[in-house]
Amino acid sequence: MELRQLRHFIALAETLNFHRAAERLHIAQPALSISIRRLEEDLGVPLFERGRGGTVLSAAGAAALPEAIRTLQQAEQLQSRARAGMKGDVGVVHVCFVGSATYALLPKVLAELRSEHPGIRTQLHESTTTAIVTGLIKKRFDIGIVRYPLRSPPDMVMELLDRDSFHVALPPGHRFARRRHIALSELANDPFVMAPTESSDAKQNLGLYACQLAGFVPQIAQEATQLQTIVCLVESGVGVALVPSGVIRSIQSRVTIRPLSDIADRLPMGLALLYPKGGLRPAVAQFRDIAKKASSH
Repeated sequence: MELRQLRHFIALAETLNFHRAAERLHIAQPALSISIRRLEEDLGVPLFERGRGGTVLSAAGAAALPEAIRTLQQAEQLQSRARAGMKGDVGVVHVCFVGSATYALLPKVLAELRSEHPGIRTQLHESTTTAIVTGLIKKRFDIGIVRYPLRSPPDMVMELLDRDSFHVALPPGHRFARRRHIALSELANDPFVMAPTESSDAKQNLGLYACQLAGFVPQIAQEATQLQTIVCLVESGVGVALVPSGVIRSIQSRVTIRPLSDIADRLPMGLALLYPKGGLRPAVAQFRDIAKKASSH
């Protein structure tokens, strides 16, 4: 049984006339007759009854017609989905991202992806930069949004998306709260709230590096992973913290946020795409292109 035969069967069932059905199908009438006869042989039942009154559907033909229509529609949908998949208009993309991507970049990317490619679905996973790199190497994810600078692993491509810089979060009543700018070196004797050292995350390493650029090793009073927890600890007076400028709008508390005057230009940082070298699946390539277009870089 071939799809072509189903098309012939449906056309004849709708017209009940071999001549008109052949014209609709743009084939010769004898070819249509042969096609219907072979389909009936394949099925083992007559689909039409031919008599003096013309051609009518048999009981078997009437029962088979809805299934033939459904089968042909499904075949056409299969062809359409396959072509859409080749163009990257459909598919599932497994995206792993750092938490700071959710404050501005990722919502914008997802909104534009839904608008331009509604057939693409995303499976989202939040993690640290280090875990994202490991997940990409082990092929658990298709593409990642990570903090940079980061030494790009072998066989990986890293593309800059957004630049930002460290600001300092000060607890209420801090001696520098009225300043417009603060030198990080002025905070050398303050306790800091930072992400756990063992996380080996880029943000944590950059925080330590920023303090070293300013000429001191920070006194870490408390460790915390999530931004909101860090801000809460700062608000409670545990210490000061370094936060990326891209997340400042999301901070709703009594902490004071101030730019740093001494290291901002010496420590480029931000968000980047990370994905394996070589060919990407079309849907993943669409996500990458949307992310690059949506970024501020």
